[in-house]
Amino acid sequence: MSGRDRTRFMESAAELLPRGVVLNVILLPMEGDPGASAAYWMLAGRIGGTYTSPFRDWP
Repeated sequence: MSGRDRTRFMESAAELLPRGVVLNVILLPMEGDPGASAAYWMLAGRIGGTYTSPFRDWP
């Protein structure tokens, strides 16, 4: 599955969230899709949630 496919999958899943659901994201620092961080940040902001990503050397 490509990064573009994963982004489309995430967007499709986000459309299924019931109204009023707040999504808070903690994105762990690991290698992955370069656009994932921005996509999760935008999703959390769009539905009133929060986004954070701890530093790689966090505890």
